[in-house]
This record gives sequence, structure tokens and C-alpha cells, in this order.
Amino acid sequence: MAFFAMMQAVSVAAETDPLKIPDSDEGVPGSGPLRRTDWFRGVWRSRRESWLDRTEEQKGSVVFLGDSITEGWGDDFKGAFGKLKVANRGIRGDTSRGLLLRLKEDVIDLEPRAVVLMIGANDLAEKSMGETVFGNVKLIVEALKAHNPKMPIVLCETFPCAPDEYRPVAEIRKINSLYEKMFAGDAQVTLAKTYSLFAGGDGASLPKYLPDRVHPNAVGYAKWAGAMRPIFAELGFAEDTTPDPHAWIHFDHLDRQVALFHNFHLNYTDRREGLESRYDVLAILRCGRFCAGEWSSSKGNLSYEILA
Repeated sequence: MAFFAMMQAVSVAAETDPLKIPDSDEGVPGSGPLRRTDWFRGVWRSRRESWLDRTEEQKGSVVFLGDSITEGWGDDFKGAFGKLKVANRGIRGDTSRGLLLRLKEDVIDLEPRAVVLMIGANDLAEKSMGETVFGNVKLIVEALKAHNPKMPIVLCETFPCAPDEYRPVAEIRKINSLYEKMFAGDAQVTLAKTYSLFAGGDGASLPKYLPDRVHPNAVGYAKWAGAMRPIFAELGFAEDTTPDPHAWIHFDHLDRQVALFHNFHLNYTDRREGLESRYDVLAILRCGRFCAGEWSSSKGNLSYEILA
């Protein structure tokens, strides 16, 4: 009953124009911030309009839902998940309440095979508390369960951010702790441990994966993809999720350029520290595995790790 009441509230809030952000919170489900700047209204409309004629085509996809971190994959995911059918429903600047508001048209109407959800950074930037993010995510999960009690839900922990109070480490940890308490034993929800993928010892993000401390670079996305593949396999998805060997060649979100080096395609970000140039490197090996590393010009060597 709670699900149907919530969806009725969404319909009432958007009955005049489903692509318009309501001018007030009246009748809008959930709690916390819903961004209403002219810039965000434009982004919200343009992104959602671009999906309207793709609903039938993308039915049965694994749907990724989130903000700019999700949007940054690109609409085609650049081949990061091989033959798996995926759909990107990330909108930069969005909040957990925004996801809740657009859940039916953007996700449920796709009859998704599974949903991958990651959110929280923009809520915290708007000074929401971790409990607010958790509360909205709980409503999203309830709505997805009501739609299809057998559909897998992959809930990614909120990524770490900068070591400051703009998006406090303590609040991010609180969100993820609440996820653990609520969903650890839930048969329909898989909790993806994505916080520790990118967090340093202080709980803040590692610049080698998130150069601006929020958004992944190519190496960061490869690491995230590597964490998703075993989950998809565990869920019984039979498709080959080995990434296209050329998946990241055209991937330019926060990355400067791609070079061909000894027959490896390298995607690197130049980060200068004084007279030393340091490069985050992503090599896609011929077997399809990712090798990420860091080149230091002063040391003249390359340290690396196999990601997936």
C-alpha cells in the first residue's frame, strides 16, 4: 500500500509535465533536497527527453541509476560490460529525492532485469544528513521490490569524497553503515562494497581514482566495473561481461588523452606536482583484463595493479 501511495504522489506531482521538476515539495515523495536551479532543470529535462524514444529498446536492461558519477559512464558504457544489456539513468546534480521522483518513468517502465543504484554526494553537498539519503534509498528499494519481488537490486555504497566538510566523511560512513544494517540479510538486495574501493586511510577519496575527489577517472570506472562483474555473475547473468578491448579508448571523462604504447591502449591523466609529472594509466590487455598503474617521471618507473 505504501508503494502505491508513493507512486500516486509522484503522478500527482508530475501530472502536468512529467519532465518538469515540481515547483514545491508538496506531494513530492521522500525528504531532503530537490534541486530547482535553472541549470539543473535544463539538465533534468534534456537527459530525460533523450531517453523517451528508447524505452522499448532498453526494456530488460540492467539499469544504472544515480547522479553524475553514474552519468559519467556514458550512455553506452563504452563496452565496459561486454555483451550485457545495460542502460544509463544517471543525471548530474541529482539527489536521492530526485531519483525517487523519476523512478517510475526512468527505471520501472524499462521492466529492468536488475537495478544498480549509487547516490548521496549531492544530498550531502546540500547539507542533508546521512539518514535523509538512507530514507530515500529505502523508499526506492521498496518501490522496486513492489514492482518486481524477484528483480535483483545492487546497492552500491556511497563513494568517498574530499577530506572536508562539504561532503563529510562521517556522513558518508553513516549512509553506508545504515545500508549494512538494513540490507545485509536481504535476499533481493546485493550490497556492493564500493566505498573501500576508492577510500584512503582517512576515509576520503584517493585522487588516483577520483582526481577531483568525487568523479572517477578511467581507472576508477574500470575498478568499479571490476567490482560489478562478480556480482552479475553471482546473480546468474550468463552474458560475457568481459569488456571490449577498446572500451576505454574514447573515454574522456576527467581524462586527458589516450596513447598507443607497446600495443597497449593507455588512458592517462596528467597530474603535476612541482617538477614531477605523474600519470594515472589504464592499459587494456589483449585478454581483456584491466591493468591500472601510475607513472612517475622523476622515478622513471611504473607501478601497477591488475584491476579486473
